Amino acid sequence: MSLDGKVALVTGGSRGIGAEIVRRLAADGADVGFTYNTGKDEAEKVAGQVRALGRRALTIKADLAEAEAAAEVVEAVAEEFGKLDIIVNNAGAVSWGPLARTSVESFDHLVAVDARAPFLVMQAAADLLSDGGRVVNVSSGVTNTALPGSALYSGAKAFLDQVTKVAAIEFAARGITVNAVGPGATTTGPLADPSPERRAQMGAAFALGRVGEPADTADLVAFLASADAAFITGQVIYNTGGQHSPVGRAV
Repeated sequence: MSLDGKVALVTGGSRGIGAEIVRRLAADGADVGFTYNTGKDEAEKVAGQVRALGRRALTIKADLAEAEAAAEVVEAVAEEFGKLDIIVNNAGAVSWGPLARTSVESFDHLVAVDARAPFLVMQAAADLLSDGGRVVNVSSGVTNTALPGSALYSGAKAFLDQVTKVAAIEFAARGITVNAVGPGATTTGPLADPSPERRAQMGAAFALGRVGEPADTADLVAFLASADAAFITGQVIYNTGGQHSPVGRAV
């Protein structure tokens, strides 16, 4: 799955799943520009890891809750590297809680980051992406179920799923594929670095007996970004390890 000579943009690439995606794309041969919002030191560390692999890296500070940020990020990567082949919309906000107690402020911020931002990134990149390019949107396994407390988050991600399917048709004339991946619970954020006991407890929620790792999603993204996935488009692929119950969520 060589990505030699390719240029990728990954939003939210300084930590967690995003950082693993950046490293994996670079390991497969791509030069990578990626955004961060607050984690400058983390972003520079990831950029150093990309350069250690012999690839070029560009870090971009961007608050994707701001509408103008999407086009600025796309243009920055295209200008730095001279082209754009792969987009991974990974940046996201998370909100858990009952619909009845969700504030307007929470709604506006999460929708701006999780729904509007990837939409605007795809819009800004529509004419810049190389023929045969790739768009991979990081959605969530919660769009495949109805989990109490996830109304806002799963609703925003479901919007992204539907936009993925429509964009796949609109971009197809130039051989650009558009897909989404829907991870299950993953060892990032509040679930990062679990103790062996906690890891075993979380694993009980999965048919495969273990909680998801960032590399599980990065591997799938790298495949969808490669030439091997040229005939796959308009799909939402759930990489949840057969997760059948919540992990570490309280409403």
